[in-house]
Amino acid sequence: IFIEKINLPRIKTIADYAFGNCKSLKEIVIGNTLESLGSRTLYNCINIETITTPFIGTSIVYLYHIGVFFGGEEMENAYRCVINDNEVYDRTFIFYVPMSLKTVNITKVSAENMYKFTFEGCKYISSINYIE
Repeated sequence: IFIEKINLPRIKTIADYAFGNCKSLKEIVIGNTLESLGSRTLYNCINIETITTPFIGTSIVYLYHIGVFFGGEEMENAYRCVINDNEVYDRTFIFYVPMSLKTVNITKVSAENMYKFTFEGCKYISSINYIE
């Protein structure tokens, strides 16, 4: 099965690895009803181009970095991102992001409320949009 787009307008929970290895996936749109996002939801989705997701949680640190979607395991056609965060966690986070990912849309948040390290090191993402 080759799925290129997933639209989840009324989902509340997405499990760990929910769409893992969906290599044909190019776009995912997650509605504002999302309350819980598992880790590595898009692991090895090596052709993903666009992610639209709401900001979730009670803290700006909850969606700490885009790596929550992909995880810290190597993937083909992905680059390594390193976040050195000594301000909040006093540790280093390493994760991998597909080179194909160009656009990220974050809903239910303003740019000033996003954690400053969310997209650090994501050199191939060309468009980040905050939609209140």
